[in-house]
Amino acid sequence: MMLGRGSRIAFRLPSIGPGFTNLEEALNLFDKMLGMKPRPSLFGFNYLLGVILKSKHYAAVISLSKRIDCLGIGSDIRTVNLLIRCYCGLDKVMYGFSLVGKMLKLGYQPDEFTYTALIKAFCRLGITGFAIDLLSKAHGGHCQLSIHFYNIAIDSLCKSGLVSDTFSLFTEMIGKGIVPDVITYNTLINGACRLGQLAEAKRLWSEMVDKGIRPNLTTCRTVINGFCKMGNTNAATALLRKMEEGSGEWKQVTRLFQEMTDLKIEPNVLTFNVVVDALCKEGRAKDAHEIVVGRMIQGGKEPNLVTYNMLINGYCLQGQMDNAIKVFEEMVSRGCVPNIFTYNSLINGYCMIQRIDIALSLFADMSQKGLVVNKVTYNTLMNGSCKANRLEDAKKLFSDMQISGQPPDLITYNIFLNAYCNSQHYDDAIALFRAIKNSGLKPDVITYRTVFSWNVQSWEI
Repeated sequence: MMLGRGSRIAFRLPSIGPGFTNLEEALNLFDKMLGMKPRPSLFGFNYLLGVILKSKHYAAVISLSKRIDCLGIGSDIRTVNLLIRCYCGLDKVMYGFSLVGKMLKLGYQPDEFTYTALIKAFCRLGITGFAIDLLSKAHGGHCQLSIHFYNIAIDSLCKSGLVSDTFSLFTEMIGKGIVPDVITYNTLINGACRLGQLAEAKRLWSEMVDKGIRPNLTTCRTVINGFCKMGNTNAATALLRKMEEGSGEWKQVTRLFQEMTDLKIEPNVLTFNVVVDALCKEGRAKDAHEIVVGRMIQGGKEPNLVTYNMLINGYCLQGQMDNAIKVFEEMVSRGCVPNIFTYNSLINGYCMIQRIDIALSLFADMSQKGLVVNKVTYNTLMNGSCKANRLEDAKKLFSDMQISGQPPDLITYNIFLNAYCNSQHYDDAIALFRAIKNSGLKPDVITYRTVFSWNVQSWEI
């Protein structure tokens, strides 16, 4: 391509950008540009600096811009904006801010790109006072601000928790005749949901639909996630079943889902997983399973490992091991490979109902399948064995754990401390308590509760 109006020499720019690290080629090209006769214009150098900036080589851009200055090639507003973005990327936002003075000396006024970079950086670093001041200057100035600027500013303020400032900016934006888009509303709805202001999120949803702005999957997922995090799992279930019953907030969610389906927006796997997770945490694994089979699979959405793990763990925590195994077999039959979390959930479930032999066989199966057993696995099995009065099995597991290179933690010691006290092996308990103190581990409330509950006279606390 041609770089610079004053140069007729064409050359290829290096492929640098997200996912590329070809900085050396860019630097070589920069040196070639300096040696060209006639030399490419400032436009060409700015273009190359912009390409390097996309790959986040901020220090390189700053260094090259200094060389350009020394050679008398000059700077314009784009050069300064590139430098401001570099300093902001290096978290040296005050250096970037100081370059506004250089911009003014060159005869330029800060533009949308200047304000966007600085406001975003100030908000990210928690320097919100400067961000608010810059917003005021941007509004009072003469630069044209687009929806892109407002979306970034609204997102930055939302992430900083400046809710009132966010909505004030939104109102000012509307007053200036800037039309919000789906990104604007998604950001505002997400901010409202994060603060638990579900009524405001619903109002914003209705407002965007009334304005003819189509909600997308991000909008729908955000609202579903907001209701689930507030514990309204009945509402989320109704939403996925397209039911029109319920009351209060739950009925609002139902209406939201109906609007979503009317707009032909189908929930994806991530959206379903949000609801499945919430239901399982509420002890409603059966309802979650019905959604997976009845809505996900029949709707052509394939459950992933996260989906199956949540279902298995949900059934295990309820002691419904037959159902947990059915889900396990279902996931394997559909080509989903169980991982360490899958096995840990099953082992914990069988330990809870004291089926230790099955838990131990799963433990052996893990090793045969090449899964690396972790501390959670060992602690779960040792705790289950101790509660089932199988102390020798627990001791063997403790030995295996150490051989495998995994040092015991305070949870491990607390398990055995409680087991020794339960079996009235007080000498072993006292020795273990001393070992905990000598190991450098700090006894916690569970350790001391065990000590005091058994009222052993010679604890030496």
